[in-house]
Amino acid sequence: MILSEAREMIVGAVKDEAGKLTTPDDYDFALKKALARYSQYRPRRISQTVATGANGEILTSAITDFDEGFIDRLQIEYPIATTSGTQTFLDSWQWEYQLSDSGMVIRFLDSIPAVGVNVRIIHRVKHSWPTSEDTALTVPEADTEAVCSLAIAECLQILSNLFTQTVDKYPQADFTNFSTKGQDYSYRAKNYRDLFDEHF
Repeated sequence: MILSEAREMIVGAVKDEAGKLTTPDDYDFALKKALARYSQYRPRRISQTVATGANGEILTSAITDFDEGFIDRLQIEYPIATTSGTQTFLDSWQWEYQLSDSGMVIRFLDSIPAVGVNVRIIHRVKHSWPTSEDTALTVPEADTEAVCSLAIAECLQILSNLFTQTVDKYPQADFTNFSTKGQDYSYRAKNYRDLFDEHF
């Protein structure tokens, strides 16, 4: 699903008849929040072959888009499979994430590859924001509806907060009308948030 299609789905579901939300800013803000949360569940996986340096180290700066926030999910294939079959990954106790004089490194503690020997790093990164309206989300198609549901929930919660704040700030306002709308948006937000949670 491309960015413009995702935004169209969100706008259509929110139904902001009062025009309280700004297009596209508020909707994009909600979608970015949804992508950030989704990344904690199913981040993107990147595979890269890198050569082992001196002292059994690999500089993380040599790993494209490395994100230390996902270091606990990092996988190291060594030796690299050259034919079809099961990949062999090192156990977590066989390497450490350390600070060296050269910067942050992955240091092998066991089964240390020789200098220059390749290992395959499979690491996780957050889902990126599309570069244009016609660029596809980095979310798999099977999960796009769930991500959009969370973005819809974010928008509805913003609307709920706006109506609730109006009653608090201006007591003379039509309390029943604003309170009912605020509750309605909050209820709908919960329903869409539940759709996201149920998907996982």
